[in-house]
Formats: sequence, C-alpha cells, structure tokens
Amino acid sequence: MQTIPAEHDARQFELVQQASRIADRLETVRNQMHRLAGDRKDWIGRRQYWRRTAAEIVRDLESAAKDTNPNIRLRTQAAEILRTEADLLGQLAQLTAQIDAMEATWREHRWTRYFPCLNADGHVHTSLNGCPTVNRGHSQTAMGWATELSGLPLEEAIRPENLGPRLCSVCYPGAPVEHCRSLRDITREEREAERDRKVQERQAAAEAKEQRRLAREAKAAEPRKETPQERRWAALKAIGGRYDELSAQGREDAAKAIRELDELGKAPKWHDAIEAWAGAVLNEDYDLRWAFFQWSVYAANAA
Repeated sequence: MQTIPAEHDARQFELVQQASRIADRLETVRNQMHRLAGDRKDWIGRRQYWRRTAAEIVRDLESAAKDTNPNIRLRTQAAEILRTEADLLGQLAQLTAQIDAMEATWREHRWTRYFPCLNADGHVHTSLNGCPTVNRGHSQTAMGWATELSGLPLEEAIRPENLGPRLCSVCYPGAPVEHCRSLRDITREEREAERDRKVQERQAAAEAKEQRRLAREAKAAEPRKETPQERRWAALKAIGGRYDELSAQGREDAAKAIRELDELGKAPKWHDAIEAWAGAVLNEDYDLRWAFFQWSVYAANAA
C-alpha cells in the first residue's frame, strides 16, 4: 500500500498531540502525588523543584495504599492516584509505540517535512524537537507541523502563500540568506507593502476627487443650454412686449406673429392653445388688447 506523506504525517501529528496532552495530564497527576505525600517545593535559581524524588513519592504512596493503613481517606486517595498514573503511563506507552512505528515508515522513505515554530518570530525546522535552537528555555518551544506540505519540494513550501521564506539556518545550512528571514521581517515587509498600497489608494482617490471637482467647475463655466420650455416662455414674454407694435399693424399681423410660436412645441395642447389664441385675436367681437393678453394665458399654461 502506497504511503501518502500528507495523510501519514497528519495522522502522526494527531498522535503526537494526543501524547502531549496525556503527558501534560501525567505531570499534573504527579504534582498531585507529591502534594498528597506531603512533599514541598524549594526555589533553586529561578525555578521550583520538589524536595523528594518521584521514586520516593511512589514508594510512600504504595505504602499508604495498603490495607493496613488505618487512614482510610489517605489509603483511598493514594490507591486512586496510583491507578490514574498507571493508566496514563499505559496510554502514553501505547501512543509512543504508534508514533515510533510511523516514524520508522518515514525513515524508510525520508520525504520532506516542515515544522514551523509558532512563536512570534518563528522559523521553519526539519523536526519537532531535533534542532538545538528550540526548547532552550525552561519551557518547550511551541511547534507546529505543516502536514499538508509534507512531501512537497522546498521551493513550494516556502512560497508566500504557504510557509514563506523563513527557514532555520541550522536545519537548512545550505539555504540562501533570502530564504532564512524571520517572521518579523516578513510581516514587516507585508505591513510596509500594505501601507504603501493604502497610500497609493488615498492618492488615487484624491486625484479622482480633484478631477471630479474640475469637471464640475468646467461644466458650471459652460453656457447653460436653454430648455424647450424656457424657450417657449421667453418667446411668450417677447411677443407680449411687442403688443403695441403688433396692434398698430392690425389683427392679421398679430395673429401671424402668434402662429409663428407654434413651431416651438410638439404637444397637441400647445398647438391648440396657439391656434385658439390666434383665433381670439382675429375675432372682431373681442377687444384686441383683451384677446391678446387674456388668451395668452392658455398658451402659457400649455408651455
């Protein structure tokens, strides 16, 4: 059966995480064992250590768990915590055996693996704990495992969309300097690029705003185009100002001047209003002034 590196490593990493959780639980139980046995911690340098060894604590608790112990509560607690420790040790041994078997499969094929350090300035390593640059303090370095990249070439793994060019120079001694940058440097470059992008966007927005302002000013400076309605109103006002001239020429000339307004509109009501106005001016039964100005109101309403 063919081994798929990504699937194999994903399963192994899951086992490693389970083993880590059990190891943490085992450490908690063993601290409880020390306290149950009456042990105390002393400061040595910058850390605290139990005064007695684990073997001494187990021996005392095994003695306390015997039926001959008259302290029933202590006897029950000692027996229970010893069973818990044994159970956790059994689970841890089982997981370790599975991990070792899967590690043997990897050693047989030796595909590429990538382990990014999870701290603020972490690099990518070739193993979880094998690099001397990790686990140098009192606590273990938080490590990840990019199992989805297992088996891929190094060039693919360090692409920006994957892990990025932040290889550990100890694990990858032959890697170019530009591939061994820190995460801080990479994120700084990303922040600078993002800042430059936002500056360019603001500049582009300001330029677009200025162009819109100039366009508005240019449009405002252009002569305003008169609307058809405004042309009709202007014509009505102009012919109203010519009444004295037209009345002196006679009704026929006044009606002719009014009918010339017909071409300024297309609506039937405009044509009807103009014709009614001209007809009223020609009607001898109407006073010319009255007909001229009274019937012009219909044309104004139709404009």
